[in-house]
Amino acid sequence: MITGGVPVLLYTGVVLRPDRDPAVRPSSLAVSELCIERQLAAVADDAGDPFLLQWRKLPGSWLPAPPPGQCLNCFRDPFILERPSPPNGSTWRVMQLLSGWRYEGLLCTASRPEQGVVWECPVLAALPLQQHAPGQHGNCSSLDATAAQVGRSHFFSISGGFANSSGTGCICWLGRYRDGKFDLAAAAGPTRLDLGDLLYAPNLLSVPAQGVYLLAVGSRAVAQGVNMHAMGSAWEGGGSGWGWGWGFGGSSSSGGSGGPLFDIAAADDKDKPAKKKKKSKKSKKQQEEEQQREEEDDGMDITESEEEPVGPEAETRAALLVTSETEAAENREGLDPSQRHGTHRCVEVVIEGWPEVGALPRSGELKDLLAVQEGFYFDAQDIIEDRRKLELQYDEYIASVDVRTEYVDDKSNHQRVIYKFRPFVFEGIDTIEIKGSSLMPQRVVDEIVKSCLPPNPYRVDIGLMDKVREKIEKWYQDRGLPFCYVGYFDGMEEGTLRANVIEAKVNNVSVRYERPRNGESDNEIYSQGEVVPAEKIISAAGFKKGEHYHIDDGQDAINNIYACGLIEEINIEPEQDMSDPSKINIRVVVEEVAPKSMELDLDWAFQMKDGVPQVTRQSLIPGGSVELTHENLFGDSQSLSLSLSSSDWRNPAADLGFQMSYTEPFYAPNTTRNVQVFNTRKMSPVFTPGAESDVPPVFVDRFGAKAWTSHTGGQDNKVEHNLLLQNISTVDENGQAVVKGTKVSRGYYADNGPPTTLSGTGKDVSLSYQGFAAMDNVQFVNGNQLGTRMLLQLDQGLNLQVDQGLNLQVPLPGGRKLGFSGGLYNRMVASLTHFMQLPGLAPLTDDDVWLKRKAPNTLVLHGRVGNCLGDMGSYDYFTLGGPYSVRGYSPGELGACRRFVEAAAEVRLPLKNYSEKMPGTLYAFAELGSDLGSSRSLAGSPTEFYRKAGHGATYGLGLKALGACRFEYARDCNAGTGAVFVQWGERF
Repeated sequence: MITGGVPVLLYTGVVLRPDRDPAVRPSSLAVSELCIERQLAAVADDAGDPFLLQWRKLPGSWLPAPPPGQCLNCFRDPFILERPSPPNGSTWRVMQLLSGWRYEGLLCTASRPEQGVVWECPVLAALPLQQHAPGQHGNCSSLDATAAQVGRSHFFSISGGFANSSGTGCICWLGRYRDGKFDLAAAAGPTRLDLGDLLYAPNLLSVPAQGVYLLAVGSRAVAQGVNMHAMGSAWEGGGSGWGWGWGFGGSSSSGGSGGPLFDIAAADDKDKPAKKKKKSKKSKKQQEEEQQREEEDDGMDITESEEEPVGPEAETRAALLVTSETEAAENREGLDPSQRHGTHRCVEVVIEGWPEVGALPRSGELKDLLAVQEGFYFDAQDIIEDRRKLELQYDEYIASVDVRTEYVDDKSNHQRVIYKFRPFVFEGIDTIEIKGSSLMPQRVVDEIVKSCLPPNPYRVDIGLMDKVREKIEKWYQDRGLPFCYVGYFDGMEEGTLRANVIEAKVNNVSVRYERPRNGESDNEIYSQGEVVPAEKIISAAGFKKGEHYHIDDGQDAINNIYACGLIEEINIEPEQDMSDPSKINIRVVVEEVAPKSMELDLDWAFQMKDGVPQVTRQSLIPGGSVELTHENLFGDSQSLSLSLSSSDWRNPAADLGFQMSYTEPFYAPNTTRNVQVFNTRKMSPVFTPGAESDVPPVFVDRFGAKAWTSHTGGQDNKVEHNLLLQNISTVDENGQAVVKGTKVSRGYYADNGPPTTLSGTGKDVSLSYQGFAAMDNVQFVNGNQLGTRMLLQLDQGLNLQVDQGLNLQVPLPGGRKLGFSGGLYNRMVASLTHFMQLPGLAPLTDDDVWLKRKAPNTLVLHGRVGNCLGDMGSYDYFTLGGPYSVRGYSPGELGACRRFVEAAAEVRLPLKNYSEKMPGTLYAFAELGSDLGSSRSLAGSPTEFYRKAGHGATYGLGLKALGACRFEYARDCNAGTGAVFVQWGERF
């Protein structure tokens, strides 16, 4: 502000309370418990300087304390409400401005959370509205029209934090200010002044003669601070003649939302009778000591101002932040710098004293961050911004930043800009301490201290500090704890380098619902879930308040939430609490499935012969399925789905399959309960040709009901328990019952093949229990799998499936039987898969993965075994061959068996590692499988009847491209021939 032609800067000074440790946060997050805030002032050294670079702080505080009786957490951010009014003119003297204040009352009070839980940096101004006849607004702006319609003549804004929001910003009202009060209840608002979260602490510049306001705004970086609630008060100066005011942002220690503001007015005392100044009885030494104490309390460094320059030197004051040595010499010699030609252009940026250690950028990288760039124009503001940014961003490493400029020749304004850094250096450090590392064993603490303690003399610079930081944080990062780190160093004045570790813990978990907007890039955000309530998602995520956040916790939460089947997309966003770095707030961003949906899928089926698809009239007829889904059926996320499928939509009744499922996704923690009724038809791989030329297909119809529970335990670890009741029929293409397998051999029709069912009638009724357990931590790294599937946390992976037939029968008189005909059996399958980086090659670095987006070259090792005891029908036999058994063979081509073993190896080379124009993955594989001679123990020995080999091996090459499409050439080691296959999906 300008006071009597003198620029005056009013600001808030903060000083730490003498009894407070800066490393200890106040328990109630009250600023007043930690610091003292006073209102201070400074005047410009040179009112004619267009940049106002030099200021002189005035002694003492013009408002040293908040009003009595007010319980305030903070006391800061003055703002002018009113200027002097006639007859006393529109200006005031500096001393009038800095004296004569008294408490007047409350400007306004917020009562609702949406009006803000933190208030600071207030702005209040009369709107320069255009005058119009009632009901006529002419060409006025929308702001004019809105304010005129509702009779609101003032603009009021505050900056701070808001309820139900994790961000901060600035909100405003349009209302009426009268008699020292702003009517917040009748005002229109609050409204966000800006939709982002970087606009903060705006201010006003006014041109009274033109009735114009300029809203001066700035952006701010996210910083850790003390959360405050809104509270304020008001002051007024005594006297007569005119009034003017100030606004203060504040907060109450009561923690309530909303709050009052400061309203301050002062009086012109020039008409008051002059008082005789009393002579001070204090000695000169006492006065100096008192002045020194006042300066220390003001919370701002004070330096004695130099005498104002006079004569030519005052007129040639430098415009840049630091006057160059060349220009200073020219001034002393009487040269006029204005005779130089051209604009201020930077020809070289010089970095001096910058410490290239640890995670700090290199000198060349630092230059790219500066506002001043080589070859471009610059001014004083660019240098000021650079210095301020460097001091704030690297305040833990750099003690000071000095910037100076030098002319590069005697004629032009081309200059060299030199940034000189002075890193912190501490002497006499004889101890290193690690404080707050509760998770780190003492043995590790001792090792870090021993490896970092400097030799005599004990001289610690930021290189050593960064070494300590790096070792501590690497220990946490290696254990998957990204929110455990070194917060700051202290104790250097005591001869101790103390690393203060922050081990952040989960504090708050929230859910944000999003869904895509039609035709727009950004998503729509809505507050309440339409399918899954927020509390269900939070419970499924499994985050526990007070526990440390592990890097795998996010992936576990994603898998646990996905397991409910009601979420399309999930994103876990952990972030540190701005008010307390020891706390982590986690936001779960989800996109729900549609409450009601219908899906239609069409497919065409081709029979394979010698690895080549056979195109027939039947294969051109589409099949497919229709699925209807209703989510959140009874208001607790239950879902009901119905699907119909057929391989021939011309005559769907011939093989119509249906499936109706009911799911309770939150039956128990991380547990889903399901019931399903189904009818399916699939071709049996047991009754397929081996060396025989013609084998009529046998189809297996299953009609039944299934009930099961599925429990997820993080990532892809899962346990399922199923109870299955089925009516199983074996039929031919025309739906007629098939009792035994048949074939055409040497022109003769043979119908003495293996039985299709245990009952011998072509129909079985089966009751079975099925259990499934999987432990899996395989992850995708830039599109390629890497990791292990583990059992009992070993370096191996295991999928275990147990199928127990419960088909008991009771013989009855007359040869009849009562019970189930599916047999009493026990069948088990176990598979093991391990993905590793290809041995012999250098492993990928973090830069390779995150910056260059390279995928690992991997070796995949796979094994699978199965065994069955007891009696079972052909529909439960193990079969060898097929894209998920032994590649290069059709399903069941190698045989049917009671026991089997399979092994496979695959080497994968991502092509994008070598060229961005070559998408996909090239791989080579080798596989083998054997029935271990167990086919003979099956009824009818189907492997021998169809003259199948019972074992086989293949090797070949493949290309995975177009998503999950696999193009493969496989060499059949049994026949010595090769074929090309097209498959879809992952092999392992």
